[in-house]
Amino acid sequence: MFRLWFLLSIIGSLLGGAVAGPGTVQAQRHAADLAVSIAVPATVNDHDESGPTVTVVNRGSAPAYGVEVVIEADNISLDPSLITPVPQEIQIPPIGRVVLRNAKLIWSIARLPGRSVYAYYVLPAATTGIQVVQYVATVSSRHVLEPEHNNRAEVWQVRLGNQFRAADPDYTVSVAVDNPFPQPGESVTFTITGSAIAGEEEGDLDEGHLRDVQVAIPLPAGLTYLTHAAPAGTSYDSGTGIWTIG
Repeated sequence: MFRLWFLLSIIGSLLGGAVAGPGTVQAQRHAADLAVSIAVPATVNDHDESGPTVTVVNRGSAPAYGVEVVIEADNISLDPSLITPVPQEIQIPPIGRVVLRNAKLIWSIARLPGRSVYAYYVLPAATTGIQVVQYVATVSSRHVLEPEHNNRAEVWQVRLGNQFRAADPDYTVSVAVDNPFPQPGESVTFTITGSAIAGEEEGDLDEGHLRDVQVAIPLPAGLTYLTHAAPAGTSYDSGTGIWTIG
């Protein structure tokens, strides 16, 4: 378990009403509320039928227009026409259309109704010799500011022998704040805690340990970074807002 704390100060203009645009809280109140998730099978042989299922959701009551879900992958091609000996076409989505552009699948939905959920299975090209696959999906639309915490999702697969397993150790990130109602000029201390629980079953992926862990900590609008204290062996970049645990 690791804890990082850093101190922020309030810019007076924010509490005075000079807000540049809606933030996460305001976006959640919008009539359209988009989110995306991505999942892969827990265990598969090599890479047969091991592609991700991308789910896009409009949890709001109003339709979202010009919705675009971008699906990309590391170490594997999303173009199933590379499959041999019988090339296959890109799967047809349940709504909208999909095109392959710059090695990314672009899932476009002209109108996503409110209170709707659509799942799309991605069929990747067969590739041998790869050890790790990462899939990433992001959702956006023309008229809605999606909350940062749920408009992007990623999932990993790691080879163990002749099988691929979903890299899903038990990990959490939590945030605590000491001054939830600051006044202009006051400081606020945020404590971010990241933890991972080692696997209990024999053969669990690397005993549940995470590697190359990074936690993105974007500053809330109206706050200015002052200082931080990163635990030994970790680092925090105040310019990018990235806490690298490793």
